[in-house]
Amino acid sequence: MNPYTRSALIGVPALTVLNPWGLAIARLGKSPENRGWPPHRGVGRILIHAGKGDDRAGFDHLTQLGYLPERIADELVRSAVVAVADIPKVCHVGEGGGPCECPPLWAARGQVHWLLDNVVPLPEPVACRGRQGLWHPERETLDEVAASLALVEWEPLSCAGRQVDRVGRAYGAPCGNQFWPAPGQTYGQMEQTARTQGWRVAPRTEGGPMPDAMCRTCASHSGDLRGTS
Repeated sequence: MNPYTRSALIGVPALTVLNPWGLAIARLGKSPENRGWPPHRGVGRILIHAGKGDDRAGFDHLTQLGYLPERIADELVRSAVVAVADIPKVCHVGEGGGPCECPPLWAARGQVHWLLDNVVPLPEPVACRGRQGLWHPERETLDEVAASLALVEWEPLSCAGRQVDRVGRAYGAPCGNQFWPAPGQTYGQMEQTARTQGWRVAPRTEGGPMPDAMCRTCASHSGDLRGTS
């Protein structure tokens, strides 16, 4: 079932980021988002809005990571909602300048880390003006976002991890955390992206159903998923 219907988007705020960070979040696996403040209480999902302004350090950072300037220029979108993302966790450790376990390629010291998950790029970005802080889009914008998300083929990886007691026995229902493919991604591309973000995925037979998988959190607290590599 599509979890991003128009009714499900009501009340979801947007966050405007400078370029190229909107592209990095939507397409290049950037998590966390670095901010000097935490999200408001109760905010668990946001729309990512790529603003019209640039952060030159961001372009330099992507180049250092090996992304070609031509590719960045081709995929960059300005003044538009480009993705939807969940915020399952916020890390305050780096806020004091100390090291933390957030992805080192993206996490900045001295900042609050909004750990983004289930990032879903919009097949068709929705043009609109951004604002500072968290802000709520107009009704028409949400309609267009929902219409764009309706174009996504929803076939995610689903975490089968379970809680483990002190002696290593699993109990309770599977975690159920899901990893959504970007529009147009092949299964192999989605699996590679999931693995870079800490997921463990069992081998999939050609043409077979989606394989068993564990999200990063479950994988860090559990034994190896049978058959994973």
